Amino acid sequence: MAVVWALFTLGLVFAGFLPHDAHAKYLILERSNGKVVYIPLVAVAWTPEGNRYFTVIHDFFNPDLLGHLSRRHVEEIDCKGKRTRTRAHARFTGKRGTGKATLNTDEPTNWRPIRGKEDPMEIARNLLCPA
Repeated sequence: MAVVWALFTLGLVFAGFLPHDAHAKYLILERSNGKVVYIPLVAVAWTPEGNRYFTVIHDFFNPDLLGHLSRRHVEEIDCKGKRTRTRAHARFTGKRGTGKATLNTDEPTNWRPIRGKEDPMEIARNLLCPA
């Protein structure tokens, strides 16, 4: 089961799943200082435990210090526990998770609490978790 989960997670992170047409649906989580953080809604799914997981993309206005223009990570929300963790993460030289992938990791982070209604993960939780 762990191997299947890891392969699926990596597939979400590194596959070219983003639609590039006018009908694409995104949830904008944050827009500030030239950075846009969004979830492509085609990549939202359930875990066996009943949590939601989805891909989050950060597009940067200017390259970061290592030359990356975007970051893509798979985030998991514990809908009942109001907490979140990152399942996998990568940075890319192009926008929308394109270009050369660097700084890849599939080591999940520890669970962290969602900090309230101003937290972008609370926006995602309210939209993606059942009431």
